[in-house]
Amino acid sequence: MSAPQTDDQPAFLKGGGEMGDRIARFEWSSTSLGPLHAWPQSLRTATALLLRCNLPMVMLWNPDGVMIYNDAYAEFAGQRHPRLLGSKVLEGWPEVAAFNAHVMDVGLKGGTLVYRDQHLILHRNGAPEDVWMNLDYSPVLNEAGEPAGVLAVVVETTERVRGEQRLRIAQEAGGVGIFEWFPETGCLDVSDVYRRIWGIDPDTEVTDTLLVGLLHPHDRALSGPAKRDQVNPLEYTEYRRIDPQTGQVRWIARRGEVVSTPEVGNRRFVGIAMDITDRKRAEEELRESEARWRNLFEQMQEGFFIAQAVRDASGQVQDFTLL
Repeated sequence: MSAPQTDDQPAFLKGGGEMGDRIARFEWSSTSLGPLHAWPQSLRTATALLLRCNLPMVMLWNPDGVMIYNDAYAEFAGQRHPRLLGSKVLEGWPEVAAFNAHVMDVGLKGGTLVYRDQHLILHRNGAPEDVWMNLDYSPVLNEAGEPAGVLAVVVETTERVRGEQRLRIAQEAGGVGIFEWFPETGCLDVSDVYRRIWGIDPDTEVTDTLLVGLLHPHDRALSGPAKRDQVNPLEYTEYRRIDPQTGQVRWIARRGEVVSTPEVGNRRFVGIAMDITDRKRAEEELRESEARWRNLFEQMQEGFFIAQAVRDASGQVQDFTLL
């Protein structure tokens, strides 16, 4: 919730939400930034920018990395807020001091850094917790055109990463492979399970041409590329792939759906695949067994019946029930 704005706030802090008010009231003369009224225009402009951004942003100013941040970052910081305001970043986040020291070193030399789903262990609420983030760092220049600070955009991705981890575990347990197919380019994005189902190593680029080449020649007409003109070329189907090394035949069940919208133009499909070889073998063994018994019965000339023995508690046969 935003704190009420004070009448004596500098113009660059007005409209800056709760953090704009906190920055106005903070005793900056106790930091390397000096009193608020003496801040250089570059620092004022950068502060005004981050305060009005909806994404979590924090600025690390001067070589000691004094922290200035917005409302969204305050929420990200948990119970570390509001103590982080005006603190040195290496002291404010001591558990990741080495990481932030590298950030400061690169940023103050004019470099940028980008991390995606970066895993760090933070103590935001009094206990260590696994946190994943997308992090973008860029230098902030002073009036002389030299780096004076580092601006960070911090977007937490913990829930998404954990969701993907749970999904991956479920896929591994169920033997379900996930794929995304782009028919116009022929490329696929696939999960590790999907690669194992098809016998494709981790370094090989997966294309629909590669997959069709692995199919049994009699089953290639069932593939997605062979049915591209249909509304959904990935209707449920079962087909055989041949291991090029061993010649072994494996059965695969596959189903997918189009997920792109007509406005996008190029179609995109998402689907799943499973190895059903064991089920197919069991079905074949059952058919062969039924055929053997049927052939036996058809060849018998004598009359016969099938009965089930009825036993007492001691296991002795007492009667028979016709089946």
